[in-house]
Amino acid sequence: MLSRMVDPAPRPLPTGTRLLLTLASAVIVIAGLKEASAVVIPTMLAAVLALICYLPMKALQKRGISSTWSIVIVFVVAVVILLGIVAVVGTSIVSFQDRIGQLDVGWDAQFDRLLAWAGPMLEGLGVAREDFANVKQVFDPAGLLK
Repeated sequence: MLSRMVDPAPRPLPTGTRLLLTLASAVIVIAGLKEASAVVIPTMLAAVLALICYLPMKALQKRGISSTWSIVIVFVVAVVILLGIVAVVGTSIVSFQDRIGQLDVGWDAQFDRLLAWAGPMLEGLGVAREDFANVKQVFDPAGLLK
């Protein structure tokens, strides 16, 4: 009589149900991360930077430098490296912006040569030269940075 009162072991969910629950959970987690990105991204960046700076700090402490001074030294070196990266990237961006006008002139010359070469073939296919010339306005490389 006691054996009739005990519930049998629960049956596992069907494969389709498990897959659907897994996908729904993934969607919820991804949506939550997207909504919390203002907090998650800076936190992850801080964790990565802390991991990167931990080993140099411990190496300085093994050489007999106090914790405070090892943190200060690692922080100063990290700031100098960051400023160097910003200087290199900033210089590259300024250089690229200076040269974009030359790229635009080069693009026009290349396109005019293409039009001169492909124009007769396009006219043979029934495409007017004016229609092909209008394509140049669509593919404007200088317009990408405006």
